[in-house]
Amino acid sequence: MLNIFAELSAYPASGWMVGDHRTDILAARAAGCRSLWCSWGFGRRDELEPDAIANDPLDVVSLVDA
Repeated sequence: MLNIFAELSAYPASGWMVGDHRTDILAARAAGCRSLWCSWGFGRRDELEPDAIANDPLDVVSLVDA
C-alpha cells in the first residue's frame, strides 16, 4: 500500500483503507492511513475500532470526502 502513496506523491495520513475485515483496519494502521470499515461485507472487525463505518455503499463517498 505504501508504494501506491509513494507513486502518487501522497502522504498515507491523507488516504483511506476501505474494507470489510479486521485485517483491513490493521493494514491501515500499519500504513499510517485512516480506516473505513464496510458493515455490509463478509468480514468482521472484532474489537477493532476503525476511523469510520459505512453502513451502505453510498456512505463511502461522503465519509472519505469529509
